Amino acid sequence: MQIKTNLSGVDEAVDFGPVPEGLYLVEVSNVDFNEMNTTKNGDPYIKLEFQITDGEFQGRKIWDNLIISENEHLKRRLKMFLNRIGGYNTEDVNLTFDPDDFQGKQIGIETHIEDYEASDGTMKKRNVIGFAGYKHPHEIENDMFTNQKSKSGNNGSKKAKQTKSGGNGKRKQLF
Repeated sequence: MQIKTNLSGVDEAVDFGPVPEGLYLVEVSNVDFNEMNTTKNGDPYIKLEFQITDGEFQGRKIWDNLIISENEHLKRRLKMFLNRIGGYNTEDVNLTFDPDDFQGKQIGIETHIEDYEASDGTMKKRNVIGFAGYKHPHEIENDMFTNQKSKSGNNGSKKAKQTKSGGNGKRKQLF
């Protein structure tokens, strides 16, 4: 079977690489939670796709996984995410939530860059959200305003979502 199409005027795909380390205001653009998403320990996880909402990197995507586990350390990260995305009483002992409800909600993230080995054996770089890398959206906006004001001297012009990096840029792989 032959395929007929018009590719004139279309640029070839490029590898974007990671966005710079920093703080970004994002929207949850895709949620995937199904029985196939499990860690090596058998814990289910939620695959999240975030899209940067404006600034120089508007439209770029960053991915993360939220592990649902009885592990206290992992529960803390899930609680942080739910508190930052809003609308959940995380002190309720019978808390229930539908991951599909995250779709379209805004949240702040702090990204780092890590090296990883691609399936073809080459070393590449990717963005990761630090263990405590979820922020309230207003935290991102306030930090951007303060950072841009001090850098530019122009009374806080918001030209980019990136502000500062933090930590060592490394995240332990949990599965």
